[in-house]
Amino acid sequence: MIGTRGTRSAVALVGGLIAILTTAACDRAQPPAPVTAPPPAAAPATPAAAQPPRPVVERVSDSTDQLLHGKYLVETVAGCGNCHTPHQPDGTLDPNMAFAGAFVIEEPVFKAYARNITPDMETGIGSWTDDQIVNAIRNGQKRDGTFYGPPMSFGWYKRMSDSDVRAIVAYIRTVKPVRNEVPPSTYQIPLNGYGPMVTTVPDVPKTDIVKYGE
Repeated sequence: MIGTRGTRSAVALVGGLIAILTTAACDRAQPPAPVTAPPPAAAPATPAAAQPPRPVVERVSDSTDQLLHGKYLVETVAGCGNCHTPHQPDGTLDPNMAFAGAFVIEEPVFKAYARNITPDMETGIGSWTDDQIVNAIRNGQKRDGTFYGPPMSFGWYKRMSDSDVRAIVAYIRTVKPVRNEVPPSTYQIPLNGYGPMVTTVPDVPKTDIVKYGE
């Protein structure tokens, strides 16, 4: 009995020691978690290079005012500057020589120089009357009675109404006169005019959008 009691006491003592050690281990403070360094601050954005201001694009629209209507026709549907303004090496129109002529179009049967249609008195149309300019646009006829040749589309311009063609003349008279002597065009085809001469064409009502568009 004594031996058994002694053995139980030893076991109890060992169990007690284990319990004390376990409790002490659980009571000890846990080591602090490692401190994570904050992410580096983002570098300030590099400002974008300053962009040059975009050019202001002037909108040209139809108008009941004769000059504004003429500007609209010349600079849009009629496209007068496409041929009558010299082209720069990159293909754009030379703004300093607007409507001063000398743009050349060459085909097997002709070499045509667009005429100077600025109001210059000597090399342009400054000394022409309105009727003479209208006749040249519609009928392709010069002041001396002879005719201009292609590629100007006289067949289309014959149908231009009185108001439209005179609005074009009124606007062309306001552009900057440019002295620019243009070489004569040469043709290997007869230039006898473009059908019956037109002297007047009635206006088309703008309410008839199909006919007016035509």
